[in-house]
Amino acid sequence: MKNKEEIEMKLRGILFWALLASFCVSALVQAAETTCTDVWPVDIRGSENEYEALLDSCITAARGGNIQAAVNLGSLYYYGIGVEQNFSKAHKWWESAAEENHVKAIKRLGDLAAYGHGVQKDEEAAIAFYEKAIENGSVDAMVALGYIYRFNEDFSVNHNLINKTINLFSAAADEGDPRAQVALGRLYQSPPMIGGVSIEKDIDVAIQLYRLAADQGNTRGIFMLGYIYSTSIKDTNDVAGPIDREKAVELYKKASDKGLPIATAFLARAYLYGNGVRRDKKYALSLLEEAAEDGVGQAFHLLGKLYDPEKTGRLWSVKDLNIEKDLQKSYELYQVAAEKGIPFASQEVSKKKREIEKIKGDALREEQIKALGSTPAQPPILVKNNTRYWDCENAIGNLVLDDLYNIARRLAKRKDIPEPDSDFCSYLVQANQGADDNSKRVQINWYTSAENMKSCIRETCATEYTASFGVWGAHMGIESTYASIEVSESILSGVEKKNSACMDIEAERVDYKNRLRYEGTYKCSKLSALLR
Repeated sequence: MKNKEEIEMKLRGILFWALLASFCVSALVQAAETTCTDVWPVDIRGSENEYEALLDSCITAARGGNIQAAVNLGSLYYYGIGVEQNFSKAHKWWESAAEENHVKAIKRLGDLAAYGHGVQKDEEAAIAFYEKAIENGSVDAMVALGYIYRFNEDFSVNHNLINKTINLFSAAADEGDPRAQVALGRLYQSPPMIGGVSIEKDIDVAIQLYRLAADQGNTRGIFMLGYIYSTSIKDTNDVAGPIDREKAVELYKKASDKGLPIATAFLARAYLYGNGVRRDKKYALSLLEEAAEDGVGQAFHLLGKLYDPEKTGRLWSVKDLNIEKDLQKSYELYQVAAEKGIPFASQEVSKKKREIEKIKGDALREEQIKALGSTPAQPPILVKNNTRYWDCENAIGNLVLDDLYNIARRLAKRKDIPEPDSDFCSYLVQANQGADDNSKRVQINWYTSAENMKSCIRETCATEYTASFGVWGAHMGIESTYASIEVSESILSGVEKKNSACMDIEAERVDYKNRLRYEGTYKCSKLSALLR
């Protein structure tokens, strides 16, 4: 009997401690659930200790079966809050919550598929998740799916995509979503240029939508409203109002202070040009550098202009900015801007590239001339459309060959030198009939060399001198011309490539040497008449 009573007492003790443990675990889970869900959304300015405590509470609650805690835990892993960023773990917890039909978790799985975070990128899977979330009333999913359609490469030519996008953004905007209001406003401001869509350009509607978003503190809405204020709008009524650049600056600053990099770039532009605010180039430069660090294309473009040696005048003066004009740096800045799709930046890139190649080509040409052991006299300056070219080789890449040929012919004589007779012109123009453009290039160099060789021709008109002159023109002309070709990799606006052009160097040299040797007497007499 005594043993039976002892056993019962032990069982009651075990049961008591089990119940107490269960109660404690339940209390801990409940406390964790309260901590994990009540402090959400997370204040990213919290301390590291607070993040760690939050992470621990979410893990405890999620393992205890709390669906919302699982969703929040996934967000902590996704954004790397209080823990190292881990998309795979975010996917794990969101998937567990989505299995319980949690709408936000379903939408989040769509995000992972859309961006390829933690899973293989799969747009079709993302659309399926978003559509499922929308069926369950997710406004966030409406916006996300709208962006999927909006940035589809076929958007501007696909009626179905355009209408789907408009409908999604409209539905989300009606629910008060500021992101949708901005996105829809931009479609009203600049609708797709395609017929049969359910939207027409309406700046006033766009402004109303931007204001709705701005009133909710949306930085894009604030910025776009500022952009409207700073832009000339001709097709609008009283709702839009006149241009107000001071108001635009106020809005740009507000959006910039809230952390929108594009607003910082536009604020810098206002200070740089003095639009709506007193000009302050130093402050503009600091803002541009800040925006560039955040990857804003417009900032790179404006910085490129500040460093561009070609940009002169009061606006682009850098004397008070503690920076120096730098061709290479401006080229690199323009290049980044072009890669980011900034209009006209690609034109600046091409222009700066030509300038850099010209400098490199001149240096290479000098090196090759030194290697040949001879330095030809400086050819005359070529002038066309107020552009100065310091050598024929560079001009070949910028002028039509026939124009350059005529320019070179005219420059070969001075005011005191009579016009060459028609026979001489005809001979040179038609020399070696059927020859390709390389022959004409040599003639161009031959002409430009004539001015520097005339003293020699005046002294003697022996055949050998004329032949030597012709060979020198062919030899040095081809060598220097193709030195530039090696650098620019193209001649005559890129039509001919260097490889095909360089194949005939030796053939041209031999051809001119032989032809000029046998016809030297004829040329000598004509040149003597020309250069007397």
